[in-house]
Amino acid sequence: MADKYCDVSLSTGLNDGTSTANAWQSLVDVLDGTPTSGSYAAGDVIHIRTADSGGNLTQTATAAITTPEKTGSYPSSHVEWRFDDGTKWTESGTFEFVLGSNVSSWTISQGNLFNGGYSGTRRFEVKYNNNSANVDIKISSGAQMIGVHFTRGTSPGAPRNMFIEPLAVSNARQGVSLFNNCKFEHTTPEGGGTNPTTLPGVFTAGAGGYALILNSEIAMNSSITNDTLIPNSSASVSFELKFVGCKFTGTASTHALMGTTARNTAAVRIGIISFKDCDLGLIDEAQATYAAPNGLSIVSESMPGADFFRRTPYELIQYESTGNYPTLNATIPDSGTNWSIRVWPDDDNCGTMAPASLGSFTKWYNGTAATKTLTVELLIKDTSGGSNAFDSPAKNEWWVEFSYIDNSTSLPVVESTYVNSGGGLTTSTASWSSTTYGANSYDKYKLSLTTANSIKQYTFITALIFSNKPAGVAASSASGDFYFVDPDFSVT
Repeated sequence: MADKYCDVSLSTGLNDGTSTANAWQSLVDVLDGTPTSGSYAAGDVIHIRTADSGGNLTQTATAAITTPEKTGSYPSSHVEWRFDDGTKWTESGTFEFVLGSNVSSWTISQGNLFNGGYSGTRRFEVKYNNNSANVDIKISSGAQMIGVHFTRGTSPGAPRNMFIEPLAVSNARQGVSLFNNCKFEHTTPEGGGTNPTTLPGVFTAGAGGYALILNSEIAMNSSITNDTLIPNSSASVSFELKFVGCKFTGTASTHALMGTTARNTAAVRIGIISFKDCDLGLIDEAQATYAAPNGLSIVSESMPGADFFRRTPYELIQYESTGNYPTLNATIPDSGTNWSIRVWPDDDNCGTMAPASLGSFTKWYNGTAATKTLTVELLIKDTSGGSNAFDSPAKNEWWVEFSYIDNSTSLPVVESTYVNSGGGLTTSTASWSSTTYGANSYDKYKLSLTTANSIKQYTFITALIFSNKPAGVAASSASGDFYFVDPDFSVT
């Protein structure tokens, strides 16, 4: 392990990276693994000067770059690219690294950590000036970007985008592409200019990639009507993006988490985009349409309000603490706030063979062993008039599967309210807080069964709720074709 140095303002010395006086004079060469003299190895820290004479230092790359992995660097150690905060040199600023007009990609191999600061000022700024092609920054699993600002440069003419692509590594040492205290910016080009209209977006889905983005800012562009987090793409890929403690700025109600083409491509697309304690601003969470074959799932949850949503090709499931949902029995632990779940079965994809699933709700049973009646309460949009997707809801369109432990055998049992021939749902008299939501009225129904066996004491009961829309009838979020579920099912 050794300290190495890079100073692009230096024109004297040995240019071998061994000291501040003999620092490497080209960051581009070092990043590409080809310094003029000297070398670096796994475990080394490369200190990069960020400012000189009161100004930020900068360098422009003129060709595609691949920052190599050093043998043994991951997972046991890594090469750290440390952008100086005034420790090695007397001044500190932000190093501006420009990807020039001929640069289409920068691949960062596993075992590289770029450290521009874990908090406060980001001391490493990556700009792209390419106006003829999108720039793809490929961050391999096992690589980390800390305190990095990704932004537009001057981009004259018709500017394109810079995409961040988490890239899986095809060997046993796969991990996560990690971003912390970063900023991903889609502002108008420096000095003005044209905003991109081709594939706006921030992240692109690398096949098998998994990125964890912590405490970062995603700056969307309010001037781009169709700006997205994930661009339009029709590739068949699998990926996972997880955002924790991130903030989206510059958002508009026309912005989406994924472009329309990407959502509607009938390809084998298996992916998860999740948000934990993030501020999504004005981004449209519903994501109006999806192609049924794609396996994309978008999930968000935040505390302390316990807000969440999950969007798949088959449903939008949502709770908003400020949404004024009708509620019944369920309460949020600690706060005691009543809550319910709002469900919108998808327009095109949800049906008998592909029902919407709410996931499971679990209750601890501590009563004496006995047969019990298990009941889930629903509010479904008013069925009068025959003009919406949920007229005459039937037992083969809404059902629940309860699982419990049989007292006599100690084995799990699954029982369902599903009736293949249909028949109308059972109406309910439950005391919901309201039977209206917005301009729409909702009717009370219940899904209920009495267990065939005695439920064993001190075991869990689980409810798994399914729904679909009637064949040939499109549900519409705009017209309020939602239903509400009380997640606190009763055991009587």
